[in-house]
Amino acid sequence: MREYKPRGSKEYAVILYHGIHGPDVDLAGRNSSGKHISVSEFRKHMEIVANEWNLVTMSDIRLAHQGEIELPERAVAITVDDGFSNVYHQAWPILKDLGLKATFYLATGFIGTGRMSWTDQLESMLLDSSLKNLNVKASGQNKEFDLSNVDSKVATLQDIKSVYKRLPFKDVEQLLEDVKNQLDCGPDSTHQLYEMLNWDQVREMNEEGTFDFGAHTVDHIPVSRIPYEEMKYQVSASLEKVSDELDSEIRVFSYPEGQSDDYDQPSIDYLKSIGVDMCPTAIEGVNNYKKTDPFHISRCMIGFEGRSFVLD
Repeated sequence: MREYKPRGSKEYAVILYHGIHGPDVDLAGRNSSGKHISVSEFRKHMEIVANEWNLVTMSDIRLAHQGEIELPERAVAITVDDGFSNVYHQAWPILKDLGLKATFYLATGFIGTGRMSWTDQLESMLLDSSLKNLNVKASGQNKEFDLSNVDSKVATLQDIKSVYKRLPFKDVEQLLEDVKNQLDCGPDSTHQLYEMLNWDQVREMNEEGTFDFGAHTVDHIPVSRIPYEEMKYQVSASLEKVSDELDSEIRVFSYPEGQSDDYDQPSIDYLKSIGVDMCPTAIEGVNNYKKTDPFHISRCMIGFEGRSFVLD
């Protein structure tokens, strides 16, 4: 658990969520990364924000970086990445009840398609398979992984992710093909932890006004891990899709994965060239709108590895 304490009127925090699961969800080894938090924990966080912090939006933060407004002390913005449908069912009612706004960055290729991220595909297949072992290339050599029980499956998932999250995305695609060819089941996108939004739900939330929407690539691919032309497509096509579905020009974007080696200067330069003027990372920390580069905005990522936030 890390403590975030913006201390002056120039500092602000951005909270990052991914999924909010209901009280009745059967995890059975799923969510080992912790990216989905419980609805009760989410409500607790939002009540703290509503009662003890000064909520701002990412639009407010953009204006502050541009020198057009000042942010209040203890300023915080709420953001959500990816596009899980449990945000619609679990988080949205809480935000409405408390009168809070958030920004939602969508991986557009997953919205209404039944598709899911490679990490969720891998988790689903490993946990649902009845096979006892798996052979995967890891760290340059073939390795046999134990799938004999839930704990070993979770350990296998974490081991494989730790290697492949650092590799070019073409290697990730080959990994998925190899795993699908070996296991006796495919990924199940209907589980509450994997099901994504559809565009009717996105439009409903947008029209109600609780969420502002932005893009998060088409396929949730780190923009530094693909060729330049593919990066341009992943960025521009996702922005165009959100714009088309919401009938409004959208130039709001966040980096998938969002660690320091998941984006680079060419991707930043391209974002600037198409009218995107800031982009949050998933690097932990607080920001200063007089000093922080708007393409290196830190966020307080909640859930992963038990991360939460503590308010003074």
